[in-house]
Amino acid sequence: MTSSLVLAGRVALVTGGASGIGLGISTALLRRGATVLMGDIRRDHMEQAAAALASYGDRVQMKHLDVCAAQDWALSGWQSDTFS
Repeated sequence: MTSSLVLAGRVALVTGGASGIGLGISTALLRRGATVLMGDIRRDHMEQAAAALASYGDRVQMKHLDVCAAQDWALSGWQSDTFS
């Protein structure tokens, strides 16, 4: 099955995005043109994902993020203007 869904100009936030299902979702979104903000708690997975997704350039951003820690969200640098 192929998808005609085009996401150019859209921004997606994927938590747990550097491995497993999250990486698969991130990759699919990037292939369809979205900019993807990936948050993950595992720095080693983030390094591997960064290498695998390098061809997408600045359309992919990765941050260390523990979704249970409010301070991680505050320090993520993803401000509301990222999503506009």
